[in-house]
Amino acid sequence: LDEGYGFETILEDKPVQITDPNTGEVWTPTNLGDTLQNAVTLEYALVFSKNIPSIDLFERLGAKNVVPWARKLGFTTKFYADEALALGASCTKLDEMARAFTVFARLGTWWPRPKDKEKDWVYVRRILDRSGNVIEDNTVPQDPELGASDRYDRLAALAGIKAEQVIPARTAYLTTKLLAHEVEYGFASGLRQT
Repeated sequence: LDEGYGFETILEDKPVQITDPNTGEVWTPTNLGDTLQNAVTLEYALVFSKNIPSIDLFERLGAKNVVPWARKLGFTTKFYADEALALGASCTKLDEMARAFTVFARLGTWWPRPKDKEKDWVYVRRILDRSGNVIEDNTVPQDPELGASDRYDRLAALAGIKAEQVIPARTAYLTTKLLAHEVEYGFASGLRQT
């Protein structure tokens, strides 16, 4: 989305063979149900988990762009920057996945934290002692669980701390819309039933 592609961008959905440059082995990726539609939109490809169009998009963008972009979202694990990465073949940690999705939900920003701590994962939201005094607080003023006085306290505690913008807000918003469409219209029927 940062590179000018949009929901309506046409991606190829044709049979493809990829030869491993090191081993010479040929890989023939397929879509779920072995479906092929010749061409599909970027939105359709994501909503219906189309592997071949994902590889087409990865090849258009190039690993030199995909890997650094993933690093912006907080991924630190090693990536093997080949076409299989387009299908999620690299290993990652659960907390890194969750952190990446929070960047989308926060419109492209990290959690507002003190300098050099903004990328640190927050495992504890809030700790109170038995008298109700705050021991540790990682909430934000918009937290719906906070009372009015606690919201003011968080505003004061975070005054002057600006959350780092790691991806454009437009990109985060559009990605969130695409992910919502996947749940609403795609193969995530189990999520729709909850």
